[in-house]
Amino acid sequence: VMVSTHPALVRMAAGLDMLLQFPHDCTEQRVSRARAQLAMSKFRDLLFLEDDKTSREQAINETLKYLPTTLDGNGLCAYWPGGEGNVSLTAWVVQFLSEVRNGGYPINEKMYSRMLRGLERSLRSDCHWLVDGFSWLERCWALIALTDAGRNTRSWSTELARKTQYLDAEAQANVVLAMAQGGDRATSVVSELTDELWKSLIFRLYQGKRMYGGFQENSLGGGAVILSSETRALARLLRALQKVAPSDKRLALLRQALINLGQGNGWGSTNANAEALTALSECFHPDAFYGRRAKLVFTSKDKKEENELTEDSPTMQKVYKTADDVSVLLTSSDKDVVARMETSYIPAGDGSKVKARANGFALTRDFLRVAFDEKSSSWPALERVKAPYVFEVGQTLEESISVVNAEDRNYVAIVIPLAAGFEPLNPRLATAPPEATPTGTITLKPTYAAYRDSHVAFYYDSLPKGTYKFVYRVRATTPGTFIQPAAWAEMMYQQSVRGNSNGASVKVMPALKE
Repeated sequence: VMVSTHPALVRMAAGLDMLLQFPHDCTEQRVSRARAQLAMSKFRDLLFLEDDKTSREQAINETLKYLPTTLDGNGLCAYWPGGEGNVSLTAWVVQFLSEVRNGGYPINEKMYSRMLRGLERSLRSDCHWLVDGFSWLERCWALIALTDAGRNTRSWSTELARKTQYLDAEAQANVVLAMAQGGDRATSVVSELTDELWKSLIFRLYQGKRMYGGFQENSLGGGAVILSSETRALARLLRALQKVAPSDKRLALLRQALINLGQGNGWGSTNANAEALTALSECFHPDAFYGRRAKLVFTSKDKKEENELTEDSPTMQKVYKTADDVSVLLTSSDKDVVARMETSYIPAGDGSKVKARANGFALTRDFLRVAFDEKSSSWPALERVKAPYVFEVGQTLEESISVVNAEDRNYVAIVIPLAAGFEPLNPRLATAPPEATPTGTITLKPTYAAYRDSHVAFYYDSLPKGTYKFVYRVRATTPGTFIQPAAWAEMMYQQSVRGNSNGASVKVMPALKE
């Protein structure tokens, strides 16, 4: 349970937790996690980040080591090693590298320079690697990343500022930021763009109070392929308007609106979380959260505890290792108090009892026992295995996963956990045995495939509507009865779109002696 006299702190904690616990590790997710930890470091004590320095440095160093594997021939970063480079993603990576470089961390300067050259080429009119339909927004992301890197972008900023008919609110905000950081915040062009930014917003009256009401129709033109969201757009506008209109009273409404957009998991996606946390870290200094008081009563089972949030201690965190109800009662306060409760538990039923569910994806999973054919000296013979699933140590299995995707989607993950008594066979390894290669083939080559000790995963930057088959082989290695967790597919940036197969129980018997 976390309790605070400031909603912003609770939202920050939720957003950071989401990033730290996110199950996937593409380039954007690694960079967002590291950027957020860097931005939140000044709130360490308020957010109870006890090992903040160790965790932050580990995230930064691991990301710096990973990034060279994602670079393509154009100097652009891909979401996965070996994938196609992406301008907006490269802009976010360059922003991260500029931030850690300014923080005193050594970076790969050669890689950094290649990315900057790639972003500079993307600003040219003859660039052919921009995403169709989003070229202007991507150019504006390249512009602000180059500005953050210390490049002279004045001519590009001026050129893009003349293209307002092609720029949505987020793109305009990046141009304003670039011009302001380049020393042009007082020009007539910036003034005109600033007016356009305010006009893109809706303000409403609610119970006599003025508040944020969203963006005007057609003010946002981004899409899922470049991870556009209301949160990210609002965060960019807030940062830009703070630079050029710091005394405008409407900024307080935008700050509160950004806080209110957060939910139990922060702002919904790794990209949105990173932008929101970065913007809030610029909006607030830790000192702004001190000065309020509140008295609370925590009740768990038969135990009651009276606690107080003081002017010098605006947050409180408690951990209860109990299955009983926990309640928090506010007895007195200067203003509202926000509480966030996070619950973790072990389900009563084990993973073998999980039933298949479909919400955008439908999955089925089959076991095929592989036999060695002495006549052909190969491993082509397959025998379908039905429940109860019983195998012997040393046996090779071919698993077949069918995934039905209901519509065209971007950034899809298919994750197939393995039972503990099995090891995956990766046919891509030079030392892979002949039985590692499955007889079937994957319907569509993934953008990236990961063969881990505990699971196999396939990732797609783009997955068209259709039915897909995934095959791979494992070997039974350890006697015992094990849980076969359900396989699942989801959109990485819209995790409510998710489906899973049935779970199962498998038994591995000792090999029969000849």
